[in-house]
Amino acid sequence: MISCRDVTKLITSDQLLYESWLKRLEVKLHLLMCRHCSGVTRQLESLRKSARELWEVSNQPDPGNGGDELESRVLNKLLKK
Repeated sequence: MISCRDVTKLITSDQLLYESWLKRLEVKLHLLMCRHCSGVTRQLESLRKSARELWEVSNQPDPGNGGDELESRVLNKLLKK
């Protein structure tokens, strides 16, 4: 069984996109059974949704695959506080 630490690492990065279908299935099964990891997933989705809404409100073009810059700026702001 995959650990919570491994699941968190995979869902907070793009690494899960490049994993095998078996690993992705293992993560999905873990998320079905673990309320803590599924809570982290919901929180991440909420943050992503909020970031998209902020981009729309600020009349900025959609970052698309260039979202790394946005992610870096958000992380820098969070770390400064």
